[in-house]
Parts: sequence; C-alpha cells; structure tokens
Amino acid sequence: MNISRVVTYPRFLKTWILLSFFFLLVCLEATAFELTPLSVTVEPHGKQSSTFIKVTNKHSFPKAIQITMETRDPDLYDKEDNNQDAEDDFLVYPPQFILEAESTKVCKISWIGNPSPTKELSFRFIVDELDVNLQDEEVTQSGIKLLMRYEGALYVKPQGLKGGDIKVMEEEIVSDEEGKHIATITLHNAGDTHQIIKNSELIVTSVDDPTKSVTLGPKELKGLEGSNILAGKTRKYQVELPKEFNVVNAKVNFNLVD
Repeated sequence: MNISRVVTYPRFLKTWILLSFFFLLVCLEATAFELTPLSVTVEPHGKQSSTFIKVTNKHSFPKAIQITMETRDPDLYDKEDNNQDAEDDFLVYPPQFILEAESTKVCKISWIGNPSPTKELSFRFIVDELDVNLQDEEVTQSGIKLLMRYEGALYVKPQGLKGGDIKVMEEEIVSDEEGKHIATITLHNAGDTHQIIKNSELIVTSVDDPTKSVTLGPKELKGLEGSNILAGKTRKYQVELPKEFNVVNAKVNFNLVD
C-alpha cells in the first residue's frame, strides 16, 4: 500500500525561497561581467595620457558592450545627476564591441583634451551591457534580463600639483522630525587634486556644560570616512549623534587626524 503525503509550506517560506532564488540570479549575473580597474589616472599629455581597462565576460554566451565618457559634477550630497558628455575629450578604442563568451577585452582610453590643465580633472568611464540578443533563438531562455553597468573613475592629473586641501565651511547641530540630533558638516576641497577623507574625527561639546562632550572616530563616521571630495568641490555630511548626547546648543569641531 502506497501512501502519498503532500507537504505544504507556509507562505512566508515560499516567499523566502522565491526571494533567495531571485537574489541568487542577481549574484550570478553580477559576477558574470567584470571591469578592472575601477579607478585610473592619466597625464594630460605625453606617453602617460593613455590608460587601459579590462572587460571580462564570465558567461557562456557573448555580450554587447559600450564604453562612454562623462564629466563629474557631484552636488553637495555626491549625487552626479548633472554629469555631461565628455566624448570630445577622449579617444576610446573600441567604443563598442562584442565580448565573446568567457573572454577578456582590453580597451584603451586616451585623453585628447586640454594638454595644460591647472588642476586635476575628474571624469567617469561608463561600461554598459547593451540590450542586444546575440544568442540563437533556439537556446535563448525567457525570464528576467539584467543589464550590467559599471561606472569607473578617471583622473587627468598634471605633474607638480600640491594635492587636496580640505576646509571646514560649516558645522552645526540640528534636530530632525523624530527628535534625533544631527551634526551637519560642510567640507570644501580647496586643493588641486581629489582627496579621500581618512582618519576623520568629530568632537561635539556642549556650550552650556563644556565637560559634556562626545568624540566620534572613523568607525562612527560612516558615510563621511572614506568619502571622496573632488578638487574645487564641496560636500555636506550629516552624522547622527548618540542618543545619550541630547544637546542641541553645542559646538562642533571636525578634524583630520594625521
């Protein structure tokens, strides 16, 4: 006598399984197309005015790839919604190509713009997977198609520059709608190259009671520590203060520790 048993799973478990499968697909897709390096520097003239990037396809089928160049114009919160086309300043070879299955393509990017800039110039090289069907119709699988995009950083850096010079423009404490105390710091890079914020320190001291203070280091300053401020650009940061430090009338002191 054969007895069949039907196993039913709770709805949340079915949802978890579906989500896990979806994220697995995303991870597989993400590792199937790689770009290296993600940050490069060239000089404005001479032999060092060109660089190379590698695009690798780990999939078992070809991909159509396109490389474009853009300026970088981040706002106070580092959103780059105003970037402009920079194709006239670069020679990219090849700008479009078919990346065969399980292969690597080396691409050359050359600066052909201003040969004598007075400061470091910042750009994006963008590598897009194009929505082109390169497979036989018989083997094409239906489903979700995820198109990859990488945005790399390219700096045109003349010799003899002094480097980044971070200036504190504004420091204040504000309270949000939930009553949380937020330290707002505005930093400006007055130097001639970009600078990565390292070893940052924020000291907040009560004006009414100077003995009451809190010091936040790199681990607490997430979003600020490790951020990049381009030459001549300004960034604004917001740092939530610890709950136990419920002081609005306070002095904020931001430092970069050597």
